[in-house]
Amino acid sequence: MAAAAPSMPDVSAAPSAKPDTPPDTPFQRAKKQAGLFAAGGAFMLMSSLITRRAINRRIQWSKPAFFHQSNMPPIAKVDGPLEAMEALTLATVNTMSFGIMLVGGLAFAANISSLDELKKITKERVGFDVEAAPALGDPALSKEEWINQVLMEEDEQRVKALEAQTRPPGGDSEGRR
Repeated sequence: MAAAAPSMPDVSAAPSAKPDTPPDTPFQRAKKQAGLFAAGGAFMLMSSLITRRAINRRIQWSKPAFFHQSNMPPIAKVDGPLEAMEALTLATVNTMSFGIMLVGGLAFAANISSLDELKKITKERVGFDVEAAPALGDPALSKEEWINQVLMEEDEQRVKALEAQTRPPGGDSEGRR
């Protein structure tokens, strides 16, 4: 007799939201928070080594050879576009690595370990009531509804402004002759 295969959970019946997971322990939270900071630090170390190597190469290139005559131009020619591209690449890598390290440090300092926590904290600080908000399944639909509501309010304001401009200064003109 063959053993019965374990039954697979019905994925279609599961709600679209994430299942309730137990909260992380303090160690797991600290590990998540420090991970981005450590990755940024490692990336910054590598970008610093790459930059240092490029600078040393430029310094060595600028030194004349031992038996090079002083009245002769340098042997190597400067390629302007290539130099500019290398400088831009090094600056971009250094800036991105610093940015990753900064974001990781700020997340650690603010005790944020996931994007969901960041969204929740931001909504609370802005004043958006997280518990009272309806759970909409289709976020694109909610955006469409919001856009329609804003446009309807603007149309109502324009109509009121036009009515105020076209109204005679004496008030209601229907009752008087």
